[in-house]
Amino acid sequence: MFFIVGILTISLVQGIQSISSTSLNNSDSVGSNGNSYDIFVDDDADPAWYDATHVRTIQEGITNASLGDAIFVFSGTYVENIDITKKVDLIGENETSTIIDGSSVDTVVRFFEQNILMSSFTIRHGSPFGVLMEYSSDNTLSQCTIMENEAGMYLHHATQNTLDHLSIYHNTGSHGSWPGPWGILFNNYSNDNTIQYCDIAHNTGSFGDGVGIYLSSGSSFNSIYKSTLSNNGIGPWNAGILLEYNANHTTISDCTISYEVDEGIGICFGGMLGSSNHNKVNNCTLVGGGDGIAFAYSSNSSITNSTFSSTTFDGICVSSSSAISIQKCEFVDNECGVKLYHTSDSVVINNSIRSNAHGVSIESSSVNNTVYHNQFIDNEIQAYDECLSTWDHGYPSGGNFWSDYTGEDLDNDGIGDIPYNITGGGNQDRYPLISNPSDTTPPLITILKPVQAFYLFNTRLFNCSLPIIIGALDIETEVTDAESGVQEVNFYVDGQLKATVLSAPYHWTLNERALLGHSLKIEAIDHSGNKAISTLSYLVFNIIPLPRCGLLRGSVVGGPWNLSLPAVTITATSPSLEKTTYTGRIPLLNRGKFFLRLPPGSYMLKLEKEGYLSQEKMVTVQLAHTEVHQFYMETI
Repeated sequence: MFFIVGILTISLVQGIQSISSTSLNNSDSVGSNGNSYDIFVDDDADPAWYDATHVRTIQEGITNASLGDAIFVFSGTYVENIDITKKVDLIGENETSTIIDGSSVDTVVRFFEQNILMSSFTIRHGSPFGVLMEYSSDNTLSQCTIMENEAGMYLHHATQNTLDHLSIYHNTGSHGSWPGPWGILFNNYSNDNTIQYCDIAHNTGSFGDGVGIYLSSGSSFNSIYKSTLSNNGIGPWNAGILLEYNANHTTISDCTISYEVDEGIGICFGGMLGSSNHNKVNNCTLVGGGDGIAFAYSSNSSITNSTFSSTTFDGICVSSSSAISIQKCEFVDNECGVKLYHTSDSVVINNSIRSNAHGVSIESSSVNNTVYHNQFIDNEIQAYDECLSTWDHGYPSGGNFWSDYTGEDLDNDGIGDIPYNITGGGNQDRYPLISNPSDTTPPLITILKPVQAFYLFNTRLFNCSLPIIIGALDIETEVTDAESGVQEVNFYVDGQLKATVLSAPYHWTLNERALLGHSLKIEAIDHSGNKAISTLSYLVFNIIPLPRCGLLRGSVVGGPWNLSLPAVTITATSPSLEKTTYTGRIPLLNRGKFFLRLPPGSYMLKLEKEGYLSQEKMVTVQLAHTEVHQFYMETI
């Protein structure tokens, strides 16, 4: 009986295994992402799982696949170097956990065919490349991380490929020889490719060199779209994007490029790098680093709708080039916003250029360049031109807006009545604009004081439902205007103008005899005539207005034990006033203490007491502020 049960048990197990094997081989055509596949790859499956369509290595899956097959690769680390030699879809289970490791012996993935789709892998430890596309076209590589290779990607005679949502970082070059530490290199007429939604960063070689995207040797008509590049290289010869040797008709749009030590975008900069022409940069943000964009030996290119900020050198530097158009850009906090050097037939139009050390600089035999309809706001040197250039568009179109223009517009035609002189030579903006032509945004007003609180003699005590003011009060506001700058701030009480302040800080002291409810209006006007108004209501009790003064107070000690000294004569002297007081006499309360209410200004303070050496000190008193000083007097 036991023998029969045993035979039945063995037969049952074998039957279950047979059914299970059949199920795995014939019905698991769906990957973990829910899509259907023809080939499956798993490096650590049960041995019974493997057959012609269920394999251990990715290369085996490619070899076994038919044209057009879809291959699904389960998570794991696959130490291999693969060649894709037929049209297949190669899909990893997860970008971070499906890893192809080239073990630094060869390129990790090589494309040798057309219409290949590869997605969701980490590709690492390639020598020399993580990915090579050679004489390969119409492929898509997406959702992959390419890291820790000598160079991330190399496209050689590769056309019409799409690189989508790639993370490319920490590719380190081959110790000073070819290849360099590139994120992506397009070479030898690799044309009509698209890079989009990629993050390319920290590709740095042993010499500090590094390039995020490098286009060279006739690689043209490529597009770089909505990608982020940063910190590629930490030393000389590095760039976020570099174009050389006839890399023409490149479009770079909607990208953010930051903290590239040499150039955010370098176009043949440095000479002996051929020329690259007809390139476009649009709607990009370039922050920090050396130059935002550096052109050399190039022509017929444009930069539009882009922002350049906090560069060590120039927002845009154009050298030995021609027909460069810079329009509708913003330059903030750079060493120089735009520099034209030995450059001709270029235009700088409709840009906002503010808070740079130099706004625009035109140097070294540059000719026939035109600059107009720009806003020059608060640059240390608004413009410099040692060449012959045109700084306006004639009348009545006009020239540029200058925040430091001091002329008038008596005929109200929107053009200043006298020219604006350009530093560096004899150039002039003959028709300076009185208002910023593109500024329709009013200033921003923030009332810092008063808020909804109770104020006693300029001191906030506690919060309440509206400002309640006893005595004088400093009205404090913060007013900003990013485009034209603030021209003036006006303070009104009950509709009556009380004060006009022309520069920051925009403060005014409310100190009038008044009772009960009143209204405060603050009006800010920028240099383009845009106006902003902020109002508040308040209660005030101020029967006897205090003089417009500040308070000087302190204490005096002296002798070998630093005791508080009473009856010290203290005299404050200025060119228009002399005022004397004494330190108090009441022990433990005001002995040695003094205070003086003084109009704002500088005073020589002299302390005198019999038996002690006199002391002198220069002090400054500010309106509605208290200055505190302590003095020591030595015995004679």
